[in-house]
Amino acid sequence: MYKVIPAFHRSNLLSLLGLFLSLMSMRNIFQGQLDAAIILFVFSGLCDLFDGKFARLFKRDEKQQQMGEYIDSFVDMVSFIALPIAFLFQLLEGQYVPLILATLYAVCGVHRLGYFHIIKGDAFIGMPLTYITLTLTVTYAFFSLFGAVESALFRATVALIYFILPLGFIWNVPVARPSGKMYILFIILAIIVLVIVGSRL
Repeated sequence: MYKVIPAFHRSNLLSLLGLFLSLMSMRNIFQGQLDAAIILFVFSGLCDLFDGKFARLFKRDEKQQQMGEYIDSFVDMVSFIALPIAFLFQLLEGQYVPLILATLYAVCGVHRLGYFHIIKGDAFIGMPLTYITLTLTVTYAFFSLFGAVESALFRATVALIYFILPLGFIWNVPVARPSGKMYILFIILAIIVLVIVGSRL
């Protein structure tokens, strides 16, 4: 009789929903539907923002908690490393610059995730990967207001984001976990992005 490994738990459903939304976003990028991809990226980021709180609603043993942590990191690999790189290749022109920035971003991102499992506590070391969601979508929405997402200035801004953020990922400085007012700020910004970009669909 066919059996699956005992790793599935309903406490991880929000993380897996974020994974699904990220894959949907990636598909829209490949189809050239950037506005829809950005909107899905925002919802994926919101799933990551609240998946920890959602998971803690359920009673879990030690192994299930550890599994949840690893699932969260593996989903982050897709949602906040692979997906942003897909955006990068779509948004930037050229043969070498996008590849160099993508490599820098990926290397720093995977090291950030690996180090997260070594250093645990009330503070992050380095900037969380999810900040790419906030930075990229807000930038895209801002330039969308002026119809400038095809401009050289927008491409230069995107290149700068993909240079600075990776350095933030590996910056050896404690960064407080998002909580309280930060959650409210993130939600407000997400709503603003959804309204601006959604109006273009």
